[in-house]
Amino acid sequence: MVVVHMDVRTGQRLHAIIVSGTMLLGFLFYFFYRPHFNPVIASTLPNWLLGSAPSFIFILMMTSLSTLCLGNSAKKSIFIPLGWLSFLSVFELFQTQSGSLLYRGTFDFNDLYAACLAAVIALFLLTFVSSTAIKPNRRWSVLPISLFAFSTLLGSGFQEPCDKDNDKISKECIKPVVLPWQELRKEITSDLSGNELLKRSGKIYVLDSWLFVVEKYRGIHIFDMSDKLNPLRLVYIPIAGALDLTIKNSILYSSAFTDLVMIDLDTLFQSSGVELVMSRQEDVFSYPSRTQFYPELYWMDYSKITSQSEGIVIGYETVSGKKILYGDEYDLYAEEKDRENNDDTVLCFVSVWLC
Repeated sequence: MVVVHMDVRTGQRLHAIIVSGTMLLGFLFYFFYRPHFNPVIASTLPNWLLGSAPSFIFILMMTSLSTLCLGNSAKKSIFIPLGWLSFLSVFELFQTQSGSLLYRGTFDFNDLYAACLAAVIALFLLTFVSSTAIKPNRRWSVLPISLFAFSTLLGSGFQEPCDKDNDKISKECIKPVVLPWQELRKEITSDLSGNELLKRSGKIYVLDSWLFVVEKYRGIHIFDMSDKLNPLRLVYIPIAGALDLTIKNSILYSSAFTDLVMIDLDTLFQSSGVELVMSRQEDVFSYPSRTQFYPELYWMDYSKITSQSEGIVIGYETVSGKKILYGDEYDLYAEEKDRENNDDTVLCFVSVWLC
């Protein structure tokens, strides 16, 4: 291994540049990542970069900042990056639980991977590049520490539109609607009422005189096509997360988000849809993206974010309390604009009455 030696002043200058550079990168990333600053760029970046880059930047910044303040030696070159890695790892693990301090955070293994990669780079930097002992230097530490203090104060004083301590929650704030696992995997009962309308048709499958139509993410409609000019719906099978289906040997196979649902069609047809014999195989498919049913360019109420162990996010709820599920088309802006107009009308009447 080639070790690059440099004098003390050069090492101090290097770490001061790293701190300032990573801090500037953090500022730029924050402005591009946060939807209220630049939603267009934020929506085009991959999720792994949006979620994990802050951890990577944090480890490099804090390692160099600590080196400037504490100096560098054989022991410190190992202790400093590993210490910050341990701190971030513990902080990340805390985010698997809900709480007032970390209610915005969500646990992600990619954050740990990014932090470990940054720690390896920091170890290499301290051990093989700036291996010469670095003494604490106030001159080179003033600017990075000042920037760090300023950014900390700025971040602590900033309130997002969905912060529960805000005087007024922004109309762009939405809450996730979660389908608990026990609700997803409860016993399925066939619906013979005929009240369920086919609104969002998906995959279509024909078997003899039967027509199967997927109601996206909601269930499967089965029609009797003996009279093609007058199709009759036999039964509706509510299956949360239904998106695809196939039939083999009189067994209907349907996706149900992460699960695979199997239904015996012979029993179903012989009983005219009354008797439903089914089985479920859990965790066959990958966990769906949490953001697939969110509208773009709107804020998320992080206090309502749930972990993957609690259920699947199936939609969102507006400030006015309206729930939009499974990606249904909805003019959220117009609805919230009407709510604002109604509030203004009420305020106008109240003002006139007081006068």
